[in-house]
Amino acid sequence: MKRLILMIQLMTRIPIPMTIQVEEEDLGKGNVYFPLVGLLIGVLLTIVYQGGRWLYGDGLLTSVLVVCAYSWVSGGLHLDGLSDTFDGLWSNRSRERILEIMKDSRLGVFGGLSLILIILLQVSTISNLAGQWRWLLLTPILGRYGCVFAASIAEYARSEGMGKSYVEYCGRKEWFFASLYTCPLAFLLGGLGGLISLLLVLAFTYIFITMVQVKLKGITGDILGAVIELSQVIVLLYCIT
Repeated sequence: MKRLILMIQLMTRIPIPMTIQVEEEDLGKGNVYFPLVGLLIGVLLTIVYQGGRWLYGDGLLTSVLVVCAYSWVSGGLHLDGLSDTFDGLWSNRSRERILEIMKDSRLGVFGGLSLILIILLQVSTISNLAGQWRWLLLTPILGRYGCVFAASIAEYARSEGMGKSYVEYCGRKEWFFASLYTCPLAFLLGGLGGLISLLLVLAFTYIFITMVQVKLKGITGDILGAVIELSQVIVLLYCIT
């Protein structure tokens, strides 16, 4: 329970006024609860979506409100990781220079472009959900499930960093236990389509992480954020096809 509360405190703006004593391994082993954090986020998004539909109907405005709610509850944390990732990877520099660029807090052209594109994809796909609110519950679950899988199969690229504990202490065991409840949730919320979207997330994550590790000889916390955002868009694109 301590690790679940910790993950909620670190990965969302949901207020839990508790002080928790944290050790390094709590961060990585707490990854097992990432999909549950996604479920909490999904509940908020569903409430905003249904409220937006009641006030404004299906369409662009409701979709924008949902994306705003997501950006608020996640604190923009994973969007920041996405922008840093593409600032680095699309720079076409050496491994060392890419890692330096990703660590730089300034936003570059490639990072800005990736943010614009991902938000456009979020808004456009959500506006086409046509009342399928269960997918808004499922999407953040599977996005964070992809993150657990990524951390379980990868090495950390730096000797130190904020994301190191998330990767070093997350292994196949954490992914397995996350799968025990994520797979039933995927089927419950999306039926066969939910399970297919879960497999798509796993396939994408494996390919993406493999490519990144070839280039960087590991991953960073920013890469994990990018996996979450890109996986969520994959789920949304699948559900409206």
